[in-house]
Amino acid sequence: MSYLRIRKSVYALTDQEILAIRSAFDIIFENALADYLLFSDILENNGHATATDLNFLTWNRAFFLSFEDFLRSKNPDLFLPYWDYTSEEAIKNGMPALFSDPTYVVKEGGKEKANPLYRSTKQRFCTSRTNDNSDTTLLVEARRRRILALDAKNYTSFNKRIWVMDATAHVWIGGTMTDVPIATLDPLFWFIHCNLDRYWWKFQQNKEMNTTIPDTVLQEELTPFRNDEGKPLYGKDVLNTKILGYTYLR
Repeated sequence: MSYLRIRKSVYALTDQEILAIRSAFDIIFENALADYLLFSDILENNGHATATDLNFLTWNRAFFLSFEDFLRSKNPDLFLPYWDYTSEEAIKNGMPALFSDPTYVVKEGGKEKANPLYRSTKQRFCTSRTNDNSDTTLLVEARRRRILALDAKNYTSFNKRIWVMDATAHVWIGGTMTDVPIATLDPLFWFIHCNLDRYWWKFQQNKEMNTTIPDTVLQEELTPFRNDEGKPLYGKDVLNTKILGYTYLR
């Protein structure tokens, strides 16, 4: 590991970082679409996506990391940012323009381009969103559920409660995001799930909480993910984000 990546909020991204992320998704959709679609297959065939699944957080941490590595194959300086839909800014303004504007203007030259982070029924894959930025009631509810999750006394309770927070966001976004097998086709999937991982990271700052993780979770193989040596990843291998090469500031 040559350096530690800092996963930032989408609200804190520089113009250069935003352009780099958009460019990476453009490259993926134009030249690596088949590889992108494989992530939907992984989620459908191997995913852990239910409230009662104790491997929800560990498996998804490996899943999001594998996608971040995929992004970085297009640009090694990239990292996976998070959108905190429970923040005051999100509750006030809804979905950021980064995701909701169909086009954007390139600063150099003033050329208008299609926004690869936007999705509608007219975009590739026929994905859609049904969210209403004027009604963020569900985001207020997601914030309430986030607070409850962070107040949990053990991993099992946190895992279930944070799942509910995440599910609330899926419902608010609507459309493709409510259909698990194809939810990854919407790029927004990765940004809201980076936020999910971030809240687990915040919960882990209380070191005692890691001692409450059931041994069955620690010993569960996170199929199909492998470490740098090609060996299977297990739950115990993804507890420390710094060892995985990234962290969050807050």
